[in-house]
Formats: sequence, C-alpha cells, structure tokens
Amino acid sequence: MHKPNELDRMRLSAIGAKAQQLEALLNMCYGAGFEQFNCLIKELQDSALELAAELAGEINRIARGAEHA
Repeated sequence: MHKPNELDRMRLSAIGAKAQQLEALLNMCYGAGFEQFNCLIKELQDSALELAAELAGEINRIARGAEHA
C-alpha cells in the first residue's frame, strides 16, 4: 500500500467537500425534507436533481483523477 502523496490528499479533500454538498442536497429530497421538496415547482425540483447529478459526476471525475481539487 502506498503512502498518500499531496495529490492524493487534495483529491480526497475535494471528494469529501463535494460529497458533503451532495449529502446536504439529497437530504432535502427524501425523508423529512421531502415534503418541502415536493412543494417546489417542477423546474426547481428538476434543477435540484440536476445539481445532485452534476455533483455526483464531479465526485466521480475527481476520484478517477480527471480533475484535481
């Protein structure tokens, strides 16, 4: 197992930050937050879900090393 270098640490930090944003966004879309999400107009619901998909894509790209923090 290799010792994490600075790039690895930066990548993990970026993944953690994006994952935290995604978690916060998705917490609005189910459970206790779903009632408020469900009251939003369709365009805002679509925008929130599009943002979640974009964040998930960013996390994936960072994890693969396609983007740096």
